Order: sequence, then structure tokens, then C-alpha cells
Amino acid sequence: MSADLKFAVEGTVEIKEEDGGQAMIATIEDENVPEFFLRLQSWSEERRHIVMRSLAGKRVRVTVETID
Repeated sequence: MSADLKFAVEGTVEIKEEDGGQAMIATIEDENVPEFFLRLQSWSEERRHIVMRSLAGKRVRVTVETID
């Protein structure tokens, strides 16, 4: 059985657009968790991105946890 692993990455969501606005991408890095980052992506052919836009500029915490 492997050891349980749990950590959190915190950062401010700064979004960039790609593919003519159909893709929104945010990279979250935390200096307390070196060599690891998270990438959040949203795809909308209508360029709405309701959830991603609601996160823009906000500080978030993402927890990563093994569940085996």
C-alpha cells in the first residue's frame, strides 16, 4: 500500500485567452510547492466561459490528494 499524499496549491487566477477567445487558460503556481503547477482550462465556442470568468482575479486553493 502506498503512503497517502495530500497537498494544496494556492494562487490568484490570472487568465489568458487563446484560439480567438474560445479557450481560457489559467496557470496556478505556489512557491510553497516547488516544481508543480496547475493549469485550469475552459473551452467555449460561444466564448462565454461562465465558470472561468467567475474565478478571474480571485485567490483559489486546489487540494491534491491520493485516494487509493
